Amino acid sequence: MQRTHYLLLALALLGARAEAENHVTGNIGFMSDYFFRGIEQSSSTANGGIDWENSGFYAGTWLADVDDGIEYDLYAGYSGSFGEFGYTIGYTGYFYSDSFDDTNNEGNLLLSWRFIDLEYSRGRWDGFGDEQDYNFFAAQVGWEGLYLKYGLFSDDFDGSYWQGGYERTVGDFDTALYLVYQDDDLGPDSNEMNLVFEISYGFDIFGGGGD
Repeated sequence: MQRTHYLLLALALLGARAEAENHVTGNIGFMSDYFFRGIEQSSSTANGGIDWENSGFYAGTWLADVDDGIEYDLYAGYSGSFGEFGYTIGYTGYFYSDSFDDTNNEGNLLLSWRFIDLEYSRGRWDGFGDEQDYNFFAAQVGWEGLYLKYGLFSDDFDGSYWQGGYERTVGDFDTALYLVYQDDDLGPDSNEMNLVFEISYGFDIFGGGGD
């Protein structure tokens, strides 16, 4: 089983916070090693996407170069908040142009409070004709750019991982440096520590003029 990047946490922070209607943004980036939920996808990758937001509703797509073809993700949902509590309810689909992996479809629930983020996703992997269902749970704590995350699979998939590092905005660029430690059944490099660097640039395409 393969996966994408740290998309869902970004959606939890992204969804309902734009005040302008029909806000469309774009992003481009690079990862020195492409991990998603503790699973390595590619030794490095260029990526980019487009997102639309309106009154808490969001939809978008994200593409990445993988070892065999292109991964393209489609997602949509709604984000909101009650005081310091935030939530996101949505759908994410992971698709591939070639035989690198098969389609995954997920329902996603994300909750946040101050420095804590929680995620539960229920998904189905097409499995090249052998469908499998899975649960994914994650908890993350962060402070001043530092964060630590634990993720766990259950049902037809097993495995867990730790990820921790530092995120910082430098000029117009978002950067991140973090370690990923795989455990159990998450791939041939399980029980090894991997260092990853990411850089991305986001920009307005339409809207965003709510000031």
